Amino acid sequence: MRYSIDVAGAATKIGHHARLTDLEHSPALSAITGAEVWLKLEHLQHTGSFKWRGALNRVLSLSTEELARGIVTASNGNHGLAVCRAGVMRGVRPQVCLRRGVAAERVEMIRQMGGDPLFVGENPLEAEMYAREMALRNGQTFISPYNDPWVIAGQGTIGLEIGRQLEGLEGV
Repeated sequence: MRYSIDVAGAATKIGHHARLTDLEHSPALSAITGAEVWLKLEHLQHTGSFKWRGALNRVLSLSTEELARGIVTASNGNHGLAVCRAGVMRGVRPQVCLRRGVAAERVEMIRQMGGDPLFVGENPLEAEMYAREMALRNGQTFISPYNDPWVIAGQGTIGLEIGRQLEGLEGV
């Protein structure tokens, strides 16, 4: 199955919910690399990382029926937090599959963001496989942290912002 990655559409969809983060020039990294290096301050997003953009775009793309069936993801941190915040915005308490042994602080943050943590497996792959199977079994939507066209498009909005913020950009 082929998908279209609609970054411009994602930017429109998430624009009122994602922060336009600053670019900060890094003299130290510029000196080391011999190029002008700018850092995109995505740690200032609502959930502390760029993952907010992708998760938000995916959750905003879900129909009322899909939301009613529930959402599930697998994450050891930032993606799970982002799915939780976006889900709660749409009236859903997401289930987040985590590997056993995830830091207690992360688990508490997921709960505080409105998620329901489930501990499965000894590594992230086991947690992801369980989450995918659970979503299929229960008719839920699985939100991948990396392999989903809506997530990719949402995260791609960073590039659009950088292009508008920095003239003469030669590489990212």
